[in-house]
Amino acid sequence: MTNMTRINNKRGFTLIELLVVVSIIGLLASIVLASLSDAKNKAVNTAINNMVYQYKLALELYSANNNGAYPLTNDGVFYCLGTYSDDCGLSTGPGTVNPSLNTALSTYINNFPPVSPSPFVYGSSGDTVLGATYRCLASSPCSRALIIWWLKGVDQKCLFDAVSANAPASTPTVTRCTWTLNSA
Repeated sequence: MTNMTRINNKRGFTLIELLVVVSIIGLLASIVLASLSDAKNKAVNTAINNMVYQYKLALELYSANNNGAYPLTNDGVFYCLGTYSDDCGLSTGPGTVNPSLNTALSTYINNFPPVSPSPFVYGSSGDTVLGATYRCLASSPCSRALIIWWLKGVDQKCLFDAVSANAPASTPTVTRCTWTLNSA
């Protein structure tokens, strides 16, 4: 009879104990996955900022070698910085591809990869953004220019002296970065 008593005293975990352990593991897993997602967005934004910085340096070198003038785009259109098959997405509207802009900068930058390696979707309308756009703000010679690009997430850090602004309420998942270039 003593053997029977000992066997009955050995118990496993109760259902409540198992549910508590499983829920704690689930909570920890969700925290880790959220951290990984944030780290991925930060890495993408850093890559985008670095590529925009390379284009800024190329534009400044172009300006230094052309009497303080940036590439001229008097038509008020935003042009894509980089190579795209059609357009580079939205900034203040779709940016269009301008082969002459890329040709003008080809002396100062090798290989024109898109600023963002893949499009990302933002806003309720499902608009996509691929990369940065460029526009000359002054008439001939172009002494002022503008670069606009987007980063994933709200309140993201733009480069150095670039101005950041959260997108309108209709596009709450991106930060718009603007860099004004002034030749000396």
